[in-house]
Amino acid sequence: MIRTQKALEKPAMMQSQIERKSKSNVLLSLQRLKVLEFLGQKMAKRQIRKFGSSL
Repeated sequence: MIRTQKALEKPAMMQSQIERKSKSNVLLSLQRLKVLEFLGQKMAKRQIRKFGSSL
């Protein structure tokens, strides 16, 4: 009886670990996107400044 209970619990644990991992992956990729967006804005501002001074 106990053995079957543990066998049933294990896949559920694995599932929750996988879900946790995918959630953290989503959060990480969101942070990465924000950082890239921020860097892109900084670069764009710098480019605009260069372009403006060359006119």
